[in-house]
Amino acid sequence: MSITPAGGNKISLCLWFNDTAKEAADFYINLFNTSPHASTSPKSSIVNTEYYQEGVPQPCQDFEPGKVFIVVFRLAGHEVMAMNGKLPRWQGVPSVFTNYIAGGPMFEFTPAISMMIDCADQEEIDHFFDKLRDDQADRQLNCGWVKDRFGLSWQVVPRYMKESWNNMSARQVGPSGSNGRPTNYTVYSFDQLIDHFPSSTRYAPHTNQTFSQKYVFDDTYYVPGGPIFFLKRQLAPSVKRFGLESLSVDYRYIGGETDLASRFSNLETGIIQILMNATNGLGIILENRYYGDSYPFDNSTTDNLRFLTTEQTIADNAYFAQNVKLPNVTDGNNLTAMDRPWILYGGSLAGAQTAFSLVQYQGLLWGGIASSAPVHIEIAYPEWYYPIQKFGPSDCITRINNIIDKMDSLVRQNNTQAIQQLKNIFGLGTLSDIRDFAMTIAFPLGGPMNYPTNTWQELNWYPAYDHPDFFDFCDTITDQNAPANITAVDTMLSNYTNGQPWTGLGGYAEYVKNVLVSTCPSEDLIDTTECFSTQNQTYYADTTNSASRSYLYTTCTEQGAYQAAPYDPNTPSLLSRVVDVSYTQQWCTWAFPKGQYNSVPPNGPNVTYYEQYGGFNISAPRLALIDGASDVWNELCYHGRNATPAHDSLRYGENQLLITGAGHHWDSYGILNISAEPDFIREAHEWELRKVHSWLQEWNQTHSSSQRKRDEL
Repeated sequence: MSITPAGGNKISLCLWFNDTAKEAADFYINLFNTSPHASTSPKSSIVNTEYYQEGVPQPCQDFEPGKVFIVVFRLAGHEVMAMNGKLPRWQGVPSVFTNYIAGGPMFEFTPAISMMIDCADQEEIDHFFDKLRDDQADRQLNCGWVKDRFGLSWQVVPRYMKESWNNMSARQVGPSGSNGRPTNYTVYSFDQLIDHFPSSTRYAPHTNQTFSQKYVFDDTYYVPGGPIFFLKRQLAPSVKRFGLESLSVDYRYIGGETDLASRFSNLETGIIQILMNATNGLGIILENRYYGDSYPFDNSTTDNLRFLTTEQTIADNAYFAQNVKLPNVTDGNNLTAMDRPWILYGGSLAGAQTAFSLVQYQGLLWGGIASSAPVHIEIAYPEWYYPIQKFGPSDCITRINNIIDKMDSLVRQNNTQAIQQLKNIFGLGTLSDIRDFAMTIAFPLGGPMNYPTNTWQELNWYPAYDHPDFFDFCDTITDQNAPANITAVDTMLSNYTNGQPWTGLGGYAEYVKNVLVSTCPSEDLIDTTECFSTQNQTYYADTTNSASRSYLYTTCTEQGAYQAAPYDPNTPSLLSRVVDVSYTQQWCTWAFPKGQYNSVPPNGPNVTYYEQYGGFNISAPRLALIDGASDVWNELCYHGRNATPAHDSLRYGENQLLITGAGHHWDSYGILNISAEPDFIREAHEWELRKVHSWLQEWNQTHSSSQRKRDEL
């Protein structure tokens, strides 16, 4: 009896069935011979059949003589052996194995081995998928995988998908890091409209020109039919002025943006990676207008900045989603929001603009997660310091409060001698404006508009992302083992405060001198914009394109949230009360003089442009709002205290989540292992995945059957 496949192939596939080898072979042969493009492939047929014979010793001779033992058949040009076998009676075989052997219930087929079918078009996909699918057994797998009634797994694969696998060199991702994820991405350009509202008098004179808006994308998880995850780059830059470039190690969130590369981590390991991996989706990051390399004009005069508004920015999202054509991606010309579900994600201002986009462009943009999104705006925002005041180390916070109270008392008394001595203690004796002094010593906490050091905002749940400088700062203020020359400073100004010591002043001043003042090249430069002064109108009037200028413009015109001390003088404060809204407003006046067509409001931004999308009451289909309870921007977010009548941050409904103890959009970070994350972060990610899965199910239910078929594959 010969069991060598015809043609003498060196290697052939052997499938061991229970007792259905011939039935399976006939089924597979008919399946391929009746396919829509059968004429273009070799005909499938039986090559050889062997039967159990009487009187011939065989390992599985419990079959009756004449029953099929082996079938060799040719399937679309490939030879396959199918074998029946069960109930062995081998001598010496342990009794545990005497009931079944491969092909029987003990050793069933698994998806670890599968047959892949290269399909030329949708008709062929439908033929194989429908014929193979075993509805009674409910054995359908994901993404084109299907089990037939014999238990064998198949992959019904569009030819263009295989071609994309074979064309990895054309993809836009860079080399992989040690974690297996890309470390760099190719930057592409999209022709974006400068003016989306040619009928609005707000943007007169209008233009029909476009600008080159940059974007990157990641298709490493993508399977045709998968969703599109869209992240807008909306991060404010850390301000690299006042001679503090070396300390600008991070960014701050809530207004403004930064370049694409600074947020590749969202694709590499962060929230977009989590969503792509779970849904076979494709991720895109779009750079915001007037940031990075996406400027509409050669300079940022007041007139040229008139197109930098919230409504123009979210219109960019919609226009991009309707018109982008992704290069080197299977069917990349047909992945717009009309063809696929686009799910937005944004953190901070990008979160607000995600929410606004869902409100304004309902139906076009299918869903969105708005994280730490300031959906409400106030001109003055002393609440920035509220979570630090509430959750910071109580001894450190109390010492800072008392130092600020004493300083403000000297200011109210106009005690210039004492104030000068205080400046000298901090090494800032030559800094002339008291507000600049107040801002500078607040840098470790977060100075208004400027963050040259890491602050409370840069704390994070994962050590690789965490910047605990704030706690180093507090440790210095509360150090019980500080040397005598440091603790002696605490009483240097006691004669101005009725003998009361300024407890912690020595440590506070020492930290500021070592971390901040030491970066100024010369004492002569302390009172200049090279170091710590802001009192330079010419400096602000520079119209060179820059992230800091764009951020300041949106702050002055729409977004507000000027960091300031509390209104109530009896409320404890971490920032001197000399810093009020006028301090920020002066920069607006200097930076953006009235142009021919555009001007900045003289008394603060017009917040109605921003609030028109709903403010604290924002709502849209498939919009999820997630915030951090310890976020410095939370009081402007959906879970802010003033968002509810009881002023308690308590919200109801399944589309909102407040993460206990979390900071600014902590959910945007990931480590490629959700199960290893801290409890509250893990559950936030699981919640987001459930939201997205439900939105995708809704998409499938509300779109055509042919579209749903492609989704399955």
